[in-house]
Amino acid sequence: MIAERWAAKVGCNSAVEIPPLVEKPSFEPRLESLRGLAALTVATHHSLAVFVGGAYSDHPAALATLGHWLLDKMSSPDMAVLFFFVLSGYVLGQSVERDPSYLRYIIRRILRIFPAFVVSVLFAYACLTLIRIEPAPDGLTSFFTTIPWPMPTPQKLEENLALHGAWVNGPTWSIHWEIVGSVLLPVLVYLHRSIGSVLQIPLFIAASAFISFAKTRAYMLPLTEYFYAGFFLPPLIARYLPQHWLARTTAFVLGYWIMLRVSPTDKTLFSTIGPASVSGSLMIGAVISSKDFMSWLRGPIFRFLGRVSYSLYLFHWPILYVVTIAAVSWGLPQGVLGNWIACLSSVPLVLVVSAFTYRWLEVPFMNLGKRMARPPALVTIVRPSPGLDLPSPGSEGLPLQEQQLRRSSSAN
Repeated sequence: MIAERWAAKVGCNSAVEIPPLVEKPSFEPRLESLRGLAALTVATHHSLAVFVGGAYSDHPAALATLGHWLLDKMSSPDMAVLFFFVLSGYVLGQSVERDPSYLRYIIRRILRIFPAFVVSVLFAYACLTLIRIEPAPDGLTSFFTTIPWPMPTPQKLEENLALHGAWVNGPTWSIHWEIVGSVLLPVLVYLHRSIGSVLQIPLFIAASAFISFAKTRAYMLPLTEYFYAGFFLPPLIARYLPQHWLARTTAFVLGYWIMLRVSPTDKTLFSTIGPASVSGSLMIGAVISSKDFMSWLRGPIFRFLGRVSYSLYLFHWPILYVVTIAAVSWGLPQGVLGNWIACLSSVPLVLVVSAFTYRWLEVPFMNLGKRMARPPALVTIVRPSPGLDLPSPGSEGLPLQEQQLRRSSSAN
């Protein structure tokens, strides 16, 4: 502020600004909207797998056809989670490149991941222990009954909170993977920042081979490849992708199809990691290659889904459990129709809950992380015009005659 006032008083002809370590973060709403659609996919699939009979069997015919295409032909919850990892790699890599401070990065990640995670696990534990039917009702799938029955113990709660299992809130198994990728990815980003552009691709190939085939499976190192590929490949794909809508559409559809095909396999094997990482990167690269591609993702509904996607993913399981217990208690239809009732009841309800938790839980902790990890402030250096005398430090605001006396004294 003093430098700016001096410049205004003496009429300096130029000012040189030293930029902060962090530029204003770039934000791509279309990618956030895709994350919201992925979270909605997981919630929908889970809610259509509650009662024996699936989402389609014989009757009603319309629901059978819709369920067949929705669950078997067009989407997969495993695919959605793998896309989460690749997309996180892209977003987190951009964050590290804007601000290379590992400490500030970790602070932001901790306050972004853990508050909502902890609250969702505690909420799920309360639902599973306070709202119960014993024994497990007939007609429920083994997929759904694995977690609620038998009732989770306090030890299971502790293990879930410590990321040693997902015994209380099933979908939180992926949070462990997210944390591993978040911790290790900056190291790879720093390696890329330290070498020239010519060596970027050879480094990626060598590092990917080491990560994917290293005998360190106990440390989950191979899973880092999802994040690493998401960081490196999408900008490269966007750079060399032909600037035509057909090329972008082809890249996105091809990536989606590959991801859909490989997602049901073992997520820890390279036969899944490699194709899923490349296919997810194709989808992201197609989106960022043009501001106009898939512009409908900027619509308000999709933007809302993107904003609440984390809470939607975390809270959909306990909400689905409560809805299912209510449906059984009230004697509602089960089987195919019961699954659709569970879906059309639990998904809107969890969207309402997610909007609340995003506003009052996620946003405050995200803002706290930004404040705690705030980079150094902008420093302004003023270069005066030749022949102009600047006030000596401490003399600002003094009469002009006294300022001249101070300058004369300092010169002597």
